[in-house]
Amino acid sequence: MKIVVTGSSGFIGRHLVADLEGRGENVFAADLPHTDVRSAEGIADMISRIQPDLVYHLAAQANGALADSAAAEMWKTNVMGTVHVIEAVLAHRPSCRILLASTAAVYGEAADRIAETAYPTPRTSYAASKVAAEAAAFESCRRGADVVVARLFNIFGPGQRDDFFMPSLVRRVKRAVLTGDSHVAVANLRAVRDFVDVKDAVGGLQDLMARGESGAVYNVCSGEGVTIEAAARRLVEVAGCQVEILPSIQQGDETVLVGDPRATFDRTGWKTSTSLVESLAALLGENGLEGVRTR
Repeated sequence: MKIVVTGSSGFIGRHLVADLEGRGENVFAADLPHTDVRSAEGIADMISRIQPDLVYHLAAQANGALADSAAAEMWKTNVMGTVHVIEAVLAHRPSCRILLASTAAVYGEAADRIAETAYPTPRTSYAASKVAAEAAAFESCRRGADVVVARLFNIFGPGQRDDFFMPSLVRRVKRAVLTGDSHVAVANLRAVRDFVDVKDAVGGLQDLMARGESGAVYNVCSGEGVTIEAAARRLVEVAGCQVEILPSIQQGDETVLVGDPRATFDRTGWKTSTSLVESLAALLGENGLEGVRTR
């Protein structure tokens, strides 16, 4: 079986490629600079040449902060990139199945245990672009494409960029330990998020690729909400360091964004299995913090 992973050098892409290769799969890692999803001709050539059985389409501009200031390029990547992948598959390998990685950000107005049937109300350019990408996927299914959509919640783990919450917090705690600071200020302590270890997430993507219904959308989530404050305090506890978590000036976000995992579980049997403590320990270990505990 031939498997293409777009966005293979990204955070989730690297973990997915490593897991697939560890299972002995024939993986073609597709990413910049050699493969640009914004090039319809380049993507068509790749699909025609490789003749994949599966395509995990992870390539996207995922940084919401950058997206609003570079909206045109972000839409080209997230929307037209998806269109190019789907159209290339339809033209050159119509039997190939595609999994489109989307985001919980499409839900916009946050809620607790939000199901896939909730109407998308995107609040950022990034989220809107992913809604449009999903729409392209659903439309293509009416023309014979085989596409499953996965809405990823707060995925984290080793190798994630520092501008995401968990690795940013680890970096700041490490700095406090090294400099002798007694506290770390954290924004939006009352916000509630659904954190998923990247190892669990790549397992969920593979299960959805294998058993998800074509034209359907599924949450990749734990179904368990954790406040930002609780996550931060647990990280300090696992690290075994004496650093106090204090509120920063920015405390306006008290939203809740927790997914309902039932549709994914009912279809595939997948559920998260890595505890928050285990996930935090892996992050701490990657950053060289001593005294890491997993109990």
